[in-house]
Amino acid sequence: MKVGWLSLKTFRTIISVIVSMLLFILFVKLCLDNQAQYPYAIRVLALYFVIINLYGLLIMYVDKKKSKMAAQRNNRRVSERQLFMVTALGGFLGTIMGMRMLRHKTNKTYFNLLFPLILIVEAVAVVILADI
Repeated sequence: MKVGWLSLKTFRTIISVIVSMLLFILFVKLCLDNQAQYPYAIRVLALYFVIINLYGLLIMYVDKKKSKMAAQRNNRRVSERQLFMVTALGGFLGTIMGMRMLRHKTNKTYFNLLFPLILIVEAVAVVILADI
């Protein structure tokens, strides 16, 4: 179903990414605001960053492998929504590294524009909200 230029699938992806970005920003703010009361909050945040970025790199790798095998078998690829959501949940370094290292999704303009845009928006939001 299409409403003007925006399909329902695209609309759902946009909403999912916005909600993911808000959850990520809230999580970072909570960790930064409560680090005096809970000294391990920064460690939790650092561990989260490592895990989500490794996951971002992993799903880019899996999608690259599945794209090569798509002609041979009926493999389900990683959805673009999942790639954007992992990026919005803080996995931007992993997904961007996966794009560059694996040369995957580099011809898709919206990936080249939106992945860095998500990173910039989240960094600015965290700096503003956390009073860094």
